[in-house]
Amino acid sequence: MARGKPPWSPSRPSGSTPPNQQPPQRPNPPPLLPTPPRNPRFRQLSEAELADRRDRG
Repeated sequence: MARGKPPWSPSRPSGSTPPNQQPPQRPNPPPLLPTPPRNPRFRQLSEAELADRRDRG
């Protein structure tokens, strides 16, 4: 073990920031947008539209 170097402890963080200062915090990201209602890939066809499609083939 290397001598002369104090053992690491949580009160002595490695780095140049003094222990009494918190590291600069990133600005908070914008809040998440609410999830939009899930749109089905295909719109629901009415009975008339389904019959029309069947007739067309």
